[in-house]
Amino acid sequence: MKNEGHTLLEVTIAMTILLTALMGVMSVFNTGFVTNESTQNRLMATKAVEEVMEQLKALDFADLPAQDGLTFAFLDIPNLPDPNIGLMQVQDVSGGQGNVYEITVSLTHAGLTGVPPFSASLISRRAR
Repeated sequence: MKNEGHTLLEVTIAMTILLTALMGVMSVFNTGFVTNESTQNRLMATKAVEEVMEQLKALDFADLPAQDGLTFAFLDIPNLPDPNIGLMQVQDVSGGQGNVYEITVSLTHAGLTGVPPFSASLISRRAR
């Protein structure tokens, strides 16, 4: 007599192996999703910092010191509470002569549950 069926133990072992493999695949998809979202947030933050830096570059040289310490709101990052606050810093790097300013524009987010922290900053120098 030929035994052509599978026992309950064989089916259980096969299902366990299959579920373990599927959980590994799901983990890869989850990691990819989080990485993609993090990259998108950094890209959007970098774009915001670039826009603010371009606005600062368009200002008259004499108006730059007044921008030191000012903040700006960035509202376009999805899944994060608004506003996200950026900071502008303008420092005299010419030894007190006021001929060269270093401009730093930065945006930092500490992260939330499921959203990793990210930041973007640009530094530029401008001479009279």
